[in-house]
Amino acid sequence: LLKLTKEHELAIIEMGANKPGDIKELVEIAAPTHGIITNIGAAHIEGFGSIEGVIKTKGEMYDYISTHEGTVFYHAGDPILSTILPQNVAIYSFGQSDADVDGQLVAQNPFISFKWNTKTYHSPVLETHLVGRYNFTNFLLAVSVGNYFGVEPAAINEAIKMYVPTNNRSQITKTESNTLIVDCYNANATSMKAALESLLEIEGEEKVVILGDMKELGTISIEEHRKIVEFVRSNHLKAFLVGEEMGKVANGIPHFNSWNDLVKNPQFLALTNALILIKGSRGIRLEEILSYL
Repeated sequence: LLKLTKEHELAIIEMGANKPGDIKELVEIAAPTHGIITNIGAAHIEGFGSIEGVIKTKGEMYDYISTHEGTVFYHAGDPILSTILPQNVAIYSFGQSDADVDGQLVAQNPFISFKWNTKTYHSPVLETHLVGRYNFTNFLLAVSVGNYFGVEPAAINEAIKMYVPTNNRSQITKTESNTLIVDCYNANATSMKAALESLLEIEGEEKVVILGDMKELGTISIEEHRKIVEFVRSNHLKAFLVGEEMGKVANGIPHFNSWNDLVKNPQFLALTNALILIKGSRGIRLEEILSYL
């Protein structure tokens, strides 16, 4: 923040939270004029105590914007955000219908292709370098912010088409043997379910999931890990589970205490011609297995 000068037109400040009050503290430091809550999921429950604690803390962003007569960028299709949206703020919405910016998901092969529209503009189909239905929503948010601040549609489209992830978030890596969806920067119960659902929507090869523990879920940890494992089983996905929490609910699915143990497994080493989702919390270090696939 202290590096900002009068020459800067816009600053995008990310605010993270893992316990009550974190966002309130950060908005009072950054003093934002515009606010975005991307989503509210079951993350860092150990620190928040409950999903209600997450909602209240993230809602502190809206509270600040409301009292300072700012603007909120709002995902019109999010049922949780709609319940905490303040009444006395300017709202710029995005979604699949009835929004300032709306869009259509065209394909996932495996990359997202989509279109977006405003009252005065209709984009061509944009081919991206990201996977997952959840990233379609993120693209619409990016379009909304650009459009709101006057970026030309052609420049918005070019930026979206050119973006290639390099941070182990929704990153596609093709090896000699397999296609990898590398999403092991972090994980929580909401993002894990979304990643699995998106994998099922992608057309093509044999699908395999390598899932690591979801950290900091506190008292709901066992139940949330169990839900993920049941989802994997009910959709007949070939899976490898890594970590202590996954081991408690593995229920017959191959389980390994660490990535070191996984890479010694003959079934793992024999994976070929597969589309493989790799997702887990940072502490599980699943990025270490990429060179073996």
